Amino acid sequence: MGGRAFHNRGLQAPRLAPKLYTSLVTLYQPVLGELYARVVCLPSVWEKPDHGDIDFLVVERDDSAVDPVEVAGRLGAKAFIVNGPSTSYAVPHPDFTSNPKVIVQIDIRTCPKETFDWQSFTGSYADLGPVLAFLLRPVGLKITDKGFFLRGLQSQTYSKGKEDILLLSNDPKAVMHFLGLNEERFKAGFATEFQVFDFLLSGRLPRPQKLSGGELRKKDRVLVKKRPMFRRFVEEYLSGQGGHDGTEGQVKVEDKKSEAGKYKWETKEQVKEAALRHFKRQVEYEAMM
Repeated sequence: MGGRAFHNRGLQAPRLAPKLYTSLVTLYQPVLGELYARVVCLPSVWEKPDHGDIDFLVVERDDSAVDPVEVAGRLGAKAFIVNGPSTSYAVPHPDFTSNPKVIVQIDIRTCPKETFDWQSFTGSYADLGPVLAFLLRPVGLKITDKGFFLRGLQSQTYSKGKEDILLLSNDPKAVMHFLGLNEERFKAGFATEFQVFDFLLSGRLPRPQKLSGGELRKKDRVLVKKRPMFRRFVEEYLSGQGGHDGTEGQVKVEDKKSEAGKYKWETKEQVKEAALRHFKRQVEYEAMM
């Protein structure tokens, strides 16, 4: 929520400088590790000047759900807001101990253990997920919180207005391999948003042409208004400021060599055949049709 979840309650969450942000992650992640089976702080680009909140993705233990009241007590939060699988906590700001209305917002999203790795991937670097979804749509692919799908199918049970989709995988390593993305490059992290965009276009996904507002779907236009990183992807990166080769001039020689011989997909049919073959989903596909 960008640090504004408690705005209507009269609480202020000033943006966090990188050093303070890192120290708070280091402070609170072990606390959450005592409550949850798995915990990760979703990464951001290194050169991000400040942070509106701190985002954690967690998996509950098998024996019981975690009560947000208990989490609030462990974090020292003065308030919390539950919104589906996500809960925002207002914890005291260490630089404003004399002003209880200034807080740090911590957002904790709970997910099933089966999709923890997948959501850790799609939820990383702010808008990696929305940008990837935007790039996948023209080639007949789709991502959700549950995984990576082949979309646009018309099965035997197809009904107008409802899209049939086939789950291909929820393993980020397998999906990156299929898309021609370098897993080690992803693990190394990114200094800038443009490096995230470069990474997503370093594989087999075709680079979109520069788009005008009228060419965007309604959902895209909403993202442009609400998500600054997605807006910069559409309005700045795709305009050519990232370079027509999709790079910032910082790609290492060894990275270029690892992409040698890679082809770009051109048609949905080509992608569908490759996906069914790669993920071994031909039997499931034929059963649907």
